[in-house]
Amino acid sequence: MAEVSGARLHTPIDVTPLIDPQVQESAIQAIRETLFAAKSPVVFIDGLAKSYHVQESCRAIARKLRIPVYHGTMGKAVVDETENYYAGMYQGAISDPHLQEAFENSDCALVIGAVECDTNRSEERRVGKEC
Repeated sequence: MAEVSGARLHTPIDVTPLIDPQVQESAIQAIRETLFAAKSPVVFIDGLAKSYHVQESCRAIARKLRIPVYHGTMGKAVVDETENYYAGMYQGAISDPHLQEAFENSDCALVIGAVECDTNRSEERRVGKEC
């Protein structure tokens, strides 16, 4: 059996995401236009926001937009639940009926960190409506 040198294991791997500034700006503009055109937009934050360590960015977005913010079971405590824009925990069919109705009647949901699974929202379907 041939022996392989372990020297390359000491070379750091750059895992910095490659972000094209023009593409990023275009995406930001499209999101902005869609949210501002919506009559009843909401934000939905879930567990992957924690996994990718973007909680502070989520809080900043919530503070800036000041539209209803919901979270999934795994997204609890990402945003300040004492803020007046905090709407509650959306869990699909097992949500509080008033909360479920308000969320599902929104015409646009900015979804951050969604964990698409039935155990998170009690059913197999995507969060909110397409916008």
